[in-house]
Amino acid sequence: MSASLPDLMSMRSIHDSKAIRAAELILVLGVAFSPAIFASLNSLLFGSSASTAQTGGVVVFYGIINELLALAVLSYVVFRQGRSFKELGLSFKWKDVPVSILLAIIAYVAFYFCYVAIYFAHHLLTGRVLLETTQVQSYFTNGISVGTVLFVALNPFYEEMIVRAYTISEMKYLTGSSIHALGVSVTIQTLYHLYQGVPAAFALGAMFFVLSVYYLKYERILPIILAHLYFDTLAMFLYARR
Repeated sequence: MSASLPDLMSMRSIHDSKAIRAAELILVLGVAFSPAIFASLNSLLFGSSASTAQTGGVVVFYGIINELLALAVLSYVVFRQGRSFKELGLSFKWKDVPVSILLAIIAYVAFYFCYVAIYFAHHLLTGRVLLETTQVQSYFTNGISVGTVLFVALNPFYEEMIVRAYTISEMKYLTGSSIHALGVSVTIQTLYHLYQGVPAAFALGAMFFVLSVYYLKYERILPIILAHLYFDTLAMFLYARR
């Protein structure tokens, strides 16, 4: 029996909805992360200097503006879909604070053991000690300033709402697969951390994996944002002491 006209219209509506949401996902991810991925790959391949890139702290404010624009695009897309940030898991509960601390510890342990495994595997295969990347571009290079404090406050919200909550929720809708959603989220976030060197980026990928698994299980993003905030705050203070 052939499908009726209403059934065909309904199927076309579902297909069009998915096509629009796929296009919007690409739009948000492109605005949010294509410059970072390009800069990360450029740094990895050509070793561009952080001191030049960060002159005067201008890039910090550029980063803040870029992140605000990306969040504005995300806000529009979520609004057009008839949803809210709360449906992406953004709401406050007091238990989010202790959960975020525990989550940060678990994520760091995953990072540490992954990095150690890469370190010893490299030594075993090459007979050489794994050297850290000497020139690392970072918004924190200028130490503590108005710009870096504002960036630290904004960046966890920007990254986690887009590359974690939104990307995972959209990929689950588009593919019906939590595995695919997790893989895309972790891969994108790992890519724009390649400026720290391949070993560090892959170790960070283990951290991102833990955070993504938590989101998939509990659909709560605030504990992840807070955990990210702890790491960025620590990084800012460590750069300030150099």
